Amino acid sequence: MTRSRRQRYGMLLAGWTIAVALHGFHNSTMGLWDSLLPAIAADWTGLLALVVLLFVTRRREATWIREELEEEVALGVLAPEDYAALPSLRERFRLYRQHYRQGGRRRASVWHHLTQLASDLAFKKRHLRLRGEDAATHARVARLRTEISRAQASLGRLQITDPVCPNCGHTGHAGCQF
Repeated sequence: MTRSRRQRYGMLLAGWTIAVALHGFHNSTMGLWDSLLPAIAADWTGLLALVVLLFVTRRREATWIREELEEEVALGVLAPEDYAALPSLRERFRLYRQHYRQGGRRRASVWHHLTQLASDLAFKKRHLRLRGEDAATHARVARLRTEISRAQASLGRLQITDPVCPNCGHTGHAGCQF
């Protein structure tokens, strides 16, 4: 998540330029050299770049999830075993299968919903940290914490509690000014 609009547009322009250049290289190799080998090399270079981008993005997201959700374990929103599994796709899938074996499709669906909520919470908290206080985002964080607590309770992990907001001290954000 880049901070400035200039950086975001710069990355967008760079990506577009690379795509156009690879496409142009592919077309020119087919037209000028009438050889398939350079065209295939251009195609696979684009695919390799995409795989590298996916790998780097996934690692960055895992780091954000670890950093932003650590506090949620201390607040009692997330169970420690769920927190440990969230950054890893392999662990998420392992726990999904475990929940499926324990309670069928319904329980596995609750686990999947929990992972989606927790990821959303991590990214919203990161947004708050980078962009500063925002009333709508702060309220969304509070709602996500409550939804995660309910999902944890339905999995039998934690009791339903109304998490205390570390920023303002309120529970449930009734009357919270943020």
